[in-house]
Amino acid sequence: AKKTGPPLNFISQVDRGVGNSALTSLIAISDALGVAVGHFFDQAEPSEDVVRAAHRKRLIDTRNVTHFLLTSRLARRFAMYHTVHEPGNEVTHEPLQHEGEEAVYALKGTFELMHQDKRYVLIKGNSIYFSRRDSRNSKNIGRRILECIWVESPHSF
Repeated sequence: AKKTGPPLNFISQVDRGVGNSALTSLIAISDALGVAVGHFFDQAEPSEDVVRAAHRKRLIDTRNVTHFLLTSRLARRFAMYHTVHEPGNEVTHEPLQHEGEEAVYALKGTFELMHQDKRYVLIKGNSIYFSRRDSRNSKNIGRRILECIWVESPHSF
C-alpha cells in the first residue's frame, strides 16, 4: 500500500474479492509488486498463438478507452492492443517505476500526445515510440473515434 498509494483496507478488499478497483489502481499495485495486471485475473492459456477477431479479449478502463488484446498470452514480454478512444477523450499516464517501452500507430483519427514537454499530433499512418518511465498525456483531438495500435513492454494488463 505504501508503494501504490491506495489505503491498506482498499488493497485488502481487492485481495478478498469484495472491492472494486479501477484499472489505474490495478496498474499501480501490479507495478509495485512487479507483476502484470493480468496476474490478478483467472486466465485460461489459449491453445493457439493466433488471436481470432471474434475471440479478442476486450478490456474497458475507466477513461472511456476500449482495449482489444491482440496478443494471445499475457505471459509474453510485450503486449499489443487495438484501442478505441471517443472524441475528446483524454488520458494521463503516470510514469511507471520500472523500465518499459511503448509504441503507438494511428489507424484512424487524430490524437495529441504530450511527452516530455513536447507536443506531437499524430494522424492515420503516423507512429511514435517513447519510454514508459516518463509521464505523458494523450487526447483524441478529432471529431471522430480514434483507433490506434499500442505495443508495450512489459505489458501492464
